[in-house]
Amino acid sequence: MKNTTSAPVVVGVDGSAESLAAVSLAAAEAALRDAPLRVVHARVSGATADAETLVPHDVSATMAAALRTALDARPGLEITTEIIDASASTVLLDESDKSAVLVIGSRGAGGVSQLLLGSVALDVVTRAHRPVMMARGTEPATDAPVVVGVSGAPTGRDAIGYAFTEAEARGVPLHAVHAFNYPYTRDASQISEREHERANRLLANWVGEWRDRYPTVAVHLFSVHALDPVAALLDFSSSASMLVLGSRHRGKLRTRLLGSTGYTLMRTSQCPLAIVHKEQQSGQPQHFVSTLERAKV
Repeated sequence: MKNTTSAPVVVGVDGSAESLAAVSLAAAEAALRDAPLRVVHARVSGATADAETLVPHDVSATMAAALRTALDARPGLEITTEIIDASASTVLLDESDKSAVLVIGSRGAGGVSQLLLGSVALDVVTRAHRPVMMARGTEPATDAPVVVGVSGAPTGRDAIGYAFTEAEARGVPLHAVHAFNYPYTRDASQISEREHERANRLLANWVGEWRDRYPTVAVHLFSVHALDPVAALLDFSSSASMLVLGSRHRGKLRTRLLGSTGYTLMRTSQCPLAIVHKEQQSGQPQHFVSTLERAKV
């Protein structure tokens, strides 16, 4: 039976191949949550449009292709579609307020390079009120782990909780990765055993509060000495079903608020990427109910 009370998984489409990849990801996410899928398209012209929105395409064909893609990915999924007269950023930010998670492509129909990040995607990720999931990489193996980048910053706490919910829903392990470095070190050989043990203890402490709430999730901790945390997380993304990162907070400064790590991985991650903001959650993540919480009902 469909859970008609669940907030929908929302995906934005614009006729690009990237947006159809986002539809497939969103359909899978909706099926995991037993939630409906909502497909939206921004239709606008003139000075108020985003640059990517102005690329000509057949709107009816765009929505039909999205619907076919979703049903091919998850037959029987409850799907609604809507064409909204507003800019893409406006539509997606408004929809994020009513969604469980917002799913987008890495760039729109106007993109020219695989490494260029669409202006709409960047705007939405930095300003959305709910978690934003970006379709990146190829379809991962069904048993691939969820990876969460852990820095110890207060804003990363909610990202860890979100990663646990995703791992539990998929029935896969969670890999918590803390890429650390000390100013005086150039390579791993300069890290003492005591320093490495300290990094391991910090990581275990940061993850610890969530392990008790999600007892069925197998957790693997990785404290990795790395001069470049992006390179370390990028390596883990190559064998992950999802990479989860925390962001500093919402605002208009875009890359500053997102952080250089998040901004770079939005362009380079080899698996779907989820960005979670601190304001989005308080205490237990709201998007799934953990096994422990179900037992209390």
